[in-house]
Amino acid sequence: MKKAGGVAAPHSTLREFLTSVSSMPPAISKPFVELTALAEIALYFTHKVDESMAIRAEQLAATIKQMQIPSQEM
Repeated sequence: MKKAGGVAAPHSTLREFLTSVSSMPPAISKPFVELTALAEIALYFTHKVDESMAIRAEQLAATIKQMQIPSQEM
């Protein structure tokens, strides 16, 4: 996972990475929050990811890829 100002450690969990992003402005952090929630559902719950959730995750990922994320010290 690429992190603003560097690369997240390979052992970082989704929540640890999310914590580092949560201090950023809501326009940046909100898509990460929602995408993390969807990823956790897919990874840790028996609930199956339906098509609408998959589409939303793809939309969020595309949004995040287009962001100009400011660098911050780790």
